[in-house]
Amino acid sequence: MKDVPEIYVDWNDDFGKGHIGLTCSKEDIERQGLILHEGLEVSLYGDELEARAVITRLPDYGIWVAQIIEGTLHSINPDE
Repeated sequence: MKDVPEIYVDWNDDFGKGHIGLTCSKEDIERQGLILHEGLEVSLYGDELEARAVITRLPDYGIWVAQIIEGTLHSINPDE
């Protein structure tokens, strides 16, 4: 089983179509020594949600984002 990096995200940094920006994740990415590249699978977490995602670059914006893998977004709140 491969290790999947976990990255903290702000779910409000939404670029639509399941793309979550990684602007607020920079410190977390650097701390882990991650090098972002197309197709890198990651686990996203933050504010009671988590999801699996694949890293991709948005050419129109020139930034890295995480593309949520359909069906993996779920609440981590044990009461829900």
